[in-house]
Amino acid sequence: MPSLTLPPPPLRDIQVQLEYLADLPLYKTTKPLQYVPGFENDQRSTVCLNSGPPETLHDVRGAALDDFTLDDNGFKYVKAPTDFCDWNSQDAVAEIYISEMEALLRKEVEGVDEIVIFDARIRHGESSGTKAHDGLHYNPFARQVHVDQTESSIITKIRTLTELKADFLLSGRSRIINVWRPIRHPVYDCGLAIADGGTLKDSDVIECDRMRRDDGLFWDTMGVVKYREGYRWHYMSEQAEEDVLIFKNYDSDKRVKARHCLHTAFDLPSPPPYAPPRQSIEIRALIFTHPPPDLTPNPTLSRFPSPSPSRFSSSTPSSASSPATTPSVVRTLADCLRPNYPSPSPPSSVSPTPLTPSPTSSSITSPFPSSHPHAPPPGGASDLLPESFAVPACGVTVADVALLATEVARLRSLLGASARAGAEARAALERERRRRVAAEKAVARVREVVGWEMVEGEEEGGEDGVVEGGRRT
Repeated sequence: MPSLTLPPPPLRDIQVQLEYLADLPLYKTTKPLQYVPGFENDQRSTVCLNSGPPETLHDVRGAALDDFTLDDNGFKYVKAPTDFCDWNSQDAVAEIYISEMEALLRKEVEGVDEIVIFDARIRHGESSGTKAHDGLHYNPFARQVHVDQTESSIITKIRTLTELKADFLLSGRSRIINVWRPIRHPVYDCGLAIADGGTLKDSDVIECDRMRRDDGLFWDTMGVVKYREGYRWHYMSEQAEEDVLIFKNYDSDKRVKARHCLHTAFDLPSPPPYAPPRQSIEIRALIFTHPPPDLTPNPTLSRFPSPSPSRFSSSTPSSASSPATTPSVVRTLADCLRPNYPSPSPPSSVSPTPLTPSPTSSSITSPFPSSHPHAPPPGGASDLLPESFAVPACGVTVADVALLATEVARLRSLLGASARAGAEARAALERERRRRVAAEKAVARVREVVGWEMVEGEEEGGEDGVVEGGRRT
């Protein structure tokens, strides 16, 4: 009996009004400001939102998903079912789900050399921006057209998370990719709309400073957006747990058509009666493509200052072949100085060194022992999930040499600072010595003066006594 082929479900393009930054004269002279979480309820926030006119959201359900690519559109939908269901545990999410998402990113994103997953958060309608007991984020829906972060904050985040390797990674291609998935049931009431990044203009995104509500300190920058005609919005009707949305928040490569895309939560019209509220999990990952061997700096990032003493040059790799530094020494130093980033296979001229087997590169463990000052607090109560580390393969890479050059520059800077501190300490001791000598001279002078006065008093009082109160005693 021939199998029955069902036609694809009809597309459900809908008309909705999305929330945009209000077109106020204030923003022509003043940078928008948000105090988070809950900026709508904080009078210090200057971000005002207005509903735009009705816009069409095109349903991708039943469409050819291959029509969308990250570089041309800034997003893509993929089928990625998961057996994971322990959504209330950060430890389980970090150990199992994040590993699945790293594998998914390596499969669906081109040019992946390294991945750093730095954030995971669950969203549902009843949340007000809280955390579970073990630190997992619970966030409300973001009903505002936006981009999660702008370039200035992204560069800072890369330097914070990758430390010594930052200059090398920033010389290549850097991307922030989000992986968004409904959990527990399909989306019936509040979906996620995504705008085609290939239709955006550079002027569409306005940088906004975000401050912490609790202490008023700077947090990061995000991109807010005013309405204009021409945005092309998409969504997936009844998006289920296996329907994963991958979208781009940043791309350092200016040659691609879509460097980011806009997104926002929105209320679906006419949800089914008694439909459960939407719940979803969002993973944010830094995706790095290593630079070519000449280590040419990325021109899009050259205007951002580096906190390291000096940027390595393209001539740095030649030092690895000098007679004074053998490949085995370089490999040993690299393994001691860096977190255990994965490395490619060794050159044929370098004999492999056996290493202790470790979990896969997606295992979520800290590189520091519990007693180390940089070790994460017990219980994992942190704003960021732990980073992913793996024991490196043997062999020397360009990244290793660049890492060593950066570390040498840093150590030289520390030695210079120590020398300056020593000189300042010696100068302070010399000043203290001079002060004490001057004080001793002053005391001696006082004693000398007092001694003369006593001698004069004895001469005036004679042999029988001293003069007191104008009479002899």
